[in-house]
Amino acid sequence: MANDVSIEMPNIDQIRKRIKHVATAEVTALSRKATRDMGNILKKEMQRRVPSETGAARRGIKVSVRKAKKFKGWYARVGYGRKVNKTDLFYVNILEGGADPHRIPNKTIGRGRNKRENDISKRPTFGGKSYTSVNHPGIRARKFVRATYVTKRRAAIAKGSSTMLKGIQKALDK
Repeated sequence: MANDVSIEMPNIDQIRKRIKHVATAEVTALSRKATRDMGNILKKEMQRRVPSETGAARRGIKVSVRKAKKFKGWYARVGYGRKVNKTDLFYVNILEGGADPHRIPNKTIGRGRNKRENDISKRPTFGGKSYTSVNHPGIRARKFVRATYVTKRRAAIAKGSSTMLKGIQKALDK
């Protein structure tokens, strides 16, 4: 994802001291659950903030928990997939970063190898006029990913910490 962020837990030492007495499999399951809970907090806020007319971008936001390669533990990827119900979500990246004004050429117009049929009936038409290209006005950036992280970071940390501590206590009580 283009906007990677990391979260550090302030009470990690307390968790480490108590976790020594819990089985490895339980710790793995517990840390995955805590990571997913943290990701779900961010997912809900991101779904609330994403600009969406049809709702496809909102439905496309997912949480996936993966094993980290660079450090020992798990991480959650909160973001959008490529498609939702056959709707391509390539544009969500453009919503986040914005787009400058630009020219969109017609697919049937081109030069050299790229030239296809030059059929006037296949050109874009507006108001009865046929065009070889369209000038796109651009869009302003809508920073919903960064805003989500800034506003819900502490809530996610609190949820992950409480999940870990409750799970460790439950495992110790067995």
